[in-house]
Amino acid sequence: MIASNCTRPETEFVEETAVTAGGESATDRPPGTRYSYLIALLGRLEGQVTIDRVTDAVHEWEHEHTESASDRTWFDIHEELYLVDLPVLDRAGIVSFDTGRGIVSKSE
Repeated sequence: MIASNCTRPETEFVEETAVTAGGESATDRPPGTRYSYLIALLGRLEGQVTIDRVTDAVHEWEHEHTESASDRTWFDIHEELYLVDLPVLDRAGIVSFDTGRGIVSKSE
């Protein structure tokens, strides 16, 4: 498991890091952030999964590994995944995120 704080880089940095062809990629970033955990989790996807399942996993990880998690509800995490994280990862080609159905899968 990855442990540390739940800080997340700014969206522009994440998109740039996620699409880097050589050198450091999003999956090569140092472990410890919630965002690193999310990318590792999504990298292990087999088939399709709902955003609710992804939210459950991130919520559990935050509560086990971060001090600031007590202020964040499941809904807060879901909203951030839906509005920010998954669309960024979708644009970067890491996952495919169907916003209408709330389905996440690995990009082809």
